[in-house]
Amino acid sequence: DNLEKHGVCIRVLGDLTLLPLDLQQHIARAVVATRTHNKCFLNVCFAYTSRHEIANAVREMAWGVEQGLIKS
Repeated sequence: DNLEKHGVCIRVLGDLTLLPLDLQQHIARAVVATRTHNKCFLNVCFAYTSRHEIANAVREMAWGVEQGLIKS
């Protein structure tokens, strides 16, 4: 496998929910399979905006507060 041979770590940012479910699953498997590789990084930004990223972070933080994982 070339990704393993060359130590490529795949990272994907953005709103993957815009993609078909089967493609989301393929991407997730690739990200998990390469997460420990650290010689080279392939960053893929898909439907990515800082506004979207900030909105998602705020939603996740609010959820964490609701669940008691984050103290406000």
